[in-house]
Amino acid sequence: MSRKRRIAKAGKAGKAGADKTRKAGRAGITGRRRKSGKFKKAKSRYSGKTIKAKKVRRTGENGSSKKTKAADKGEYAKKSGNALKSRDVKKSANAAPHGRFGAADQVGANGKAGAAKKSGAASKLIALKQGGAANQAGTVKKFGAAANAVATGKIGKPAAQAAGKRRIADKWSKTLVLLRDEKVRGYVPLTKMLTKDSLSSMLQLYGMVYVKPTRGSLGRGVIKAELLSQGGKGASKRSYAYQLGRNRRKFESYDAFYRSLMKDTQGENYLVQKGIHLLKYKGLPFDIRLMVQRKPQGGWEATGTVGRVAHPGKIVTNGSQGGSIYPTAYLLKPYASPKARRELLGRMDRIGIDTVKRLYSAYPGIVEIGLDLALDRNLKPWILEVNTVPDPCPFSLLPDQTMLRRIVRYGKAYGRTYRLNCTKAKRGLQR
Repeated sequence: MSRKRRIAKAGKAGKAGADKTRKAGRAGITGRRRKSGKFKKAKSRYSGKTIKAKKVRRTGENGSSKKTKAADKGEYAKKSGNALKSRDVKKSANAAPHGRFGAADQVGANGKAGAAKKSGAASKLIALKQGGAANQAGTVKKFGAAANAVATGKIGKPAAQAAGKRRIADKWSKTLVLLRDEKVRGYVPLTKMLTKDSLSSMLQLYGMVYVKPTRGSLGRGVIKAELLSQGGKGASKRSYAYQLGRNRRKFESYDAFYRSLMKDTQGENYLVQKGIHLLKYKGLPFDIRLMVQRKPQGGWEATGTVGRVAHPGKIVTNGSQGGSIYPTAYLLKPYASPKARRELLGRMDRIGIDTVKRLYSAYPGIVEIGLDLALDRNLKPWILEVNTVPDPCPFSLLPDQTMLRRIVRYGKAYGRTYRLNCTKAKRGLQR
């Protein structure tokens, strides 16, 4: 075959698209992308002679491997400001027409081309994460690196992928979303990702913190860490302690304390959160579980609240950890008058509704939340955790079943059913 015929054949193959381009490749044309305005030369595998590779015309389809490489490393990467690798561009039949959106717009938002799959609901999350610097100023001052991550859009891939789901497991992503809301952020205790420095600084600030896995439920893996001081002024001696389950360990040095604690985290990602000294019932700490659900007619409603008293010797109040269930108002009697209790319960309801609205703006798939609230000695509510697939089982242990019936009815309206099989939680008050 003459040289002219080979060049003509390669040109026709490029114009035809995917199938003929592959055929041209088999014929020995290994095209190289344009560099510095000139074509690279390529050798024919059959003849060993050097020929000029024809430019492949863009057809609007992802049929050409040459076009895909040029798109990855050339035009699209320049527009996104990121150097993309060829594997990051999804090779599908419509990759070329939508490539500009997937590789440029989304990569600019979160640094990963794969997030383009969530072009609908995820766009709301991207807008949330890219809030203006002016709006972030107050939050950054108060929450430091955590809020700065929100301002710069570093919530992360798990949050973007979870946008359309009901179950949002990542506590860190949910925390960052809540810090973006002026109504809610004041109820969120200072929270950071666990590192040696962050744990040390938090202990210096608060004396007691909780270390908890970024993913997990039922109170599993939660650690209470403390900085202990002994002696008077000028002669104080510091030690450190932490408790996991029923086991409590004490250390004379921070390094030994941190090494042991990290072994108990088993390589998982953990958060460190400001410790709230809970109110107590008969010497045992308790917190509040608040249910907020989507109403059948639309909107949100706080449908129930229940008090959870920790099992003796444990640091968590979860019913699954042997906690006892009481009516919230009953546990608040020693701390507030009837009027103050009603106002406090109404305040917690409003916090719950504000919380679900903020989370829904980032995760539009959620239909309910279980909000774990702590009350400090000044009766200020603090958001300890938000569960997006809560178990209303504790409500079945209350003497009055009105709240449970409402919860079940609302859940049924959006397709949720509950097992209500409490095997470890204890009934605080008999019916």
